[in-house]
Amino acid sequence: MNKYLACGVCLLALHNNAQALTLPASPVTAPAVDDERVDLNTPTTAGSRLNLTALQTPGSVESQTGEKIRERGDASVQDAISRATGIS
Repeated sequence: MNKYLACGVCLLALHNNAQALTLPASPVTAPAVDDERVDLNTPTTAGSRLNLTALQTPGSVESQTGEKIRERGDASVQDAISRATGIS
């Protein structure tokens, strides 16, 4: 145990004497605005062939009640949510 303490004290002493590293400035050339935005009003064929927008595409929804959670014997919130509709 004492050898680890001695090592730690030595490393701490070396760290306090170390000089800060200064790097040269470099220009950033990334675009200011991301051109790949998701438009929820654009029709898509993913998921169905009805040419619906993302806002029009139906999704499954389920509410979790305390009674339902106790009936299933879920021990945690993670158990309850992982057994909910639409979660795989």
